Amino acid sequence: MNAIIDRGVLDCCQHWFCFSCIDNWATITNLCPLCQNEFQMITCVYDTIGSIKADEDSTYSGWLQS
Repeated sequence: MNAIIDRGVLDCCQHWFCFSCIDNWATITNLCPLCQNEFQMITCVYDTIGSIKADEDSTYSGWLQS
């Protein structure tokens, strides 16, 4: 069985975190926890057996909605 590790990459600084962790963080603020830059989107990236692939359908930008 292959382990899938979901990562959330921030558009402002390219810092990455556990996707579900940064997704929860984004409901509170859109500032990067490390550098405090404002992000507009989180891209979900997953790693299976050492190959990393971005999933363009798994982005979060909910705080931009009015």
